[in-house]
Amino acid sequence: MTAADSRTELDLLLPVVEAITRVDQTVDPALVRATVAAVVGGHAAKRRRLAQAIFERPQVLVDGQSPAPSVVGQLLLALRQAGLAQVSAPRCAGCGKGLVRNMWRRGGQWYCSVCGERREPCASCDRITKAHSRDRDGRALCARCTPADRAACLQTVATAVATADPGIPAHLIEEAVRASAPKPQQLRRLAWAITERPDLLTGSGHDAPTHTVLLLIDHLRARGATLIRLPACPGCRRTVALVEYRDGARVCHTCAGKSREVECSRCGKVREPSARDLQGRPLCRYCNATDPANLKPCVRCGRRRRVHARTDDGPVCEACRTPSPAQACSICGRLAHCETSKATGLPWCVPCRSRRMRCAGCSHVRLVRSGTIDQPLCAACTRAEPGFWLCCPRCGVSGQLTAAVCKRCALSDRLDQLLADHTGAIPAPMQALRNFLVAGDQPQNVSAWLNRQPRARSLLSDLATGRIPLTHDTFDALEPDKAGRYLRELLVGAGVLPPRDELLARLERWLHATIDAIPDPAQRHLVQQYTVWHLLRRLRRRVAGTRANTNQCGAVRDQTRAVISFLGLLRADHLTLAACTHSHVDRWLAGGQIRNSKAVGAFLRWANANKLTTVYLPVQQWGGPGAPIDSDRRWETARRLLHDHTTDLADRVAGLLVILYAQNAADVSRLTLGHVQVTDDSVRIRLGDRPIEIPEPLATLTRELVTARTFSHTHMGSQTWLFPGRLAGRPITDGALRDRLARIDIHVTKARTAALFQLATELPAAILARVLGIDIKGAVRWQQACAGDWTTYAADVSRRR
Repeated sequence: MTAADSRTELDLLLPVVEAITRVDQTVDPALVRATVAAVVGGHAAKRRRLAQAIFERPQVLVDGQSPAPSVVGQLLLALRQAGLAQVSAPRCAGCGKGLVRNMWRRGGQWYCSVCGERREPCASCDRITKAHSRDRDGRALCARCTPADRAACLQTVATAVATADPGIPAHLIEEAVRASAPKPQQLRRLAWAITERPDLLTGSGHDAPTHTVLLLIDHLRARGATLIRLPACPGCRRTVALVEYRDGARVCHTCAGKSREVECSRCGKVREPSARDLQGRPLCRYCNATDPANLKPCVRCGRRRRVHARTDDGPVCEACRTPSPAQACSICGRLAHCETSKATGLPWCVPCRSRRMRCAGCSHVRLVRSGTIDQPLCAACTRAEPGFWLCCPRCGVSGQLTAAVCKRCALSDRLDQLLADHTGAIPAPMQALRNFLVAGDQPQNVSAWLNRQPRARSLLSDLATGRIPLTHDTFDALEPDKAGRYLRELLVGAGVLPPRDELLARLERWLHATIDAIPDPAQRHLVQQYTVWHLLRRLRRRVAGTRANTNQCGAVRDQTRAVISFLGLLRADHLTLAACTHSHVDRWLAGGQIRNSKAVGAFLRWANANKLTTVYLPVQQWGGPGAPIDSDRRWETARRLLHDHTTDLADRVAGLLVILYAQNAADVSRLTLGHVQVTDDSVRIRLGDRPIEIPEPLATLTRELVTARTFSHTHMGSQTWLFPGRLAGRPITDGALRDRLARIDIHVTKARTAALFQLATELPAAILARVLGIDIKGAVRWQQACAGDWTTYAADVSRRR
């Protein structure tokens, strides 16, 4: 059967059906096909093993002799039960008796229940009999020699648990032990393991010789044990279920799969084998999925494809699948693919399942479980009847549909394991970080971050055990490690590391590295004078008391690159800055560097002021907006944001501040709760020197945003940012805000230009600057470009008279 690899499902089963009908020619072929299909089911590997065995030895259908795969024995039993008397029943390899229902299989042979039982000499009385239990060395013991030591083993385990965690009551310990080891031999092995290694209960559970130890840890923690620690996987250090025993330790499913990785016999990639072909060669899951033997004809298009769904009519491929019909979400009203809520029985969409708003019933900011966008209801206000919502068995918080520990307690367990040092205790700095993360509003986000960032888990473990020092210099050396950068921000938010302006610090490191790469010592000193002593000092003066934004730091980088490029031209012509003339500058600009004319002009003006060159480029005056102003689009976008409930609330408010009040992304991102004054009658916001009253319906949206802010990893009460960012204790960056607004078709520069153009035609420059918080000189230039100068208006009127 050398061509079996390329055969389809029907090709593989057809020889099996033909072989059976040759043995019993009176049988209906349809009955045989149904019986064979019922035995193999949808398992492709089982189907191939059956076809291979029947092809190699069809006589097994007549004599029922092993060795043969177990699927062949299952087929023989099924055919006998279907009434095929000519087909032999599987026969015991020991006594030759035909098997009727069940069969034992050992070493490829079939046995009856009598012959299949292993008989060994008892280690105590030397009788050859069935092993009833085993001693500590793994030797067999008969039923008479098995000790009745259940009570003693129970007491041994209970004493060890009470020593490891004195706070758990004795009756809860006994309940956990009985639940994890219900059989005497399981309890006996548990007692042996804990007696030999008491530290299995406090973090070393991955070394447990029996899986019962892990079950005991789970049952104890579910009953409130706090000092009993969940073991981490020794391979990836994640606190997850340890499912396999590999190389003397229990590892998670992922690490167990990696340990089995081999080269796929078809694609050559090193992956975990998902199946094997008829020659026993490994196949990865991608090659196994595209194996012709695993394809089935789609009942709709007739093509042989992977089965995406099984309907009443038959298998359906992915191209022909019928997606679930879109439904109107019962909360937001948006037409989308929804699931049915277990609490209300109504459809709700994916965004609404994680939406947090102020409950209309109890006025607390919680996850929305029913109601509408205007009148949301939390879990307690949705179903108030006792017993519907279950409580966390540890902290007692209600509002969940299962009796498992809540997300916060699960995160607490994981951090206790991850942040422990060699003694099992958590150092004081890491304890502060642990408390900070556990107190967050959305602990599930922290758990998800730890799951997808193995680098972060490794760094946390190294910091807790002291393998790397807990300083800013440590994280500076990790750049550009994103996991390290984010972890640094969490440590700063928790008060473990002192706060500092990270964008400025990163800019300083970049400047030093860039300047050090300049080969000419004189130019290196010149660039350092200009960038470090002038540009960086000016930036520090401008952001005094605040933090630099990405645009400001990006401008310094762009200016530095332009200056280095210009000086590189001079070095190629063997010129110094003092010998540079306007012709050299013009030639450099003509070489495709016109975009850097402003940056080089500012450098030459600085150099001229410091007597380093005679070249001087005047400042280029701004002549107003260059692109056309689309006022109609501006108002259309504003109406959409005011009334579109499907858009994120924070994006709606930020976009309206840009469109209606001409705010740039950097200023919007740095707004705090102190900039917003909310009263029963009005909402005022301070964008400049004086607060302005916000009209409806933007006032309602702003009031909702103030009360329904959510944070990814930090506690809401400790934050004051109106638009919090992903980093702990920081607002959203101006770049991230621009990206979010661009996703809802708002381009900040164009929208702000359109708003400033109209406002400059309606308000004097002084009022414009005072109300919107822009520079007075910029307000005057906008007014002159858009509506003329208000100071000349009275003179023009008087002259006309």
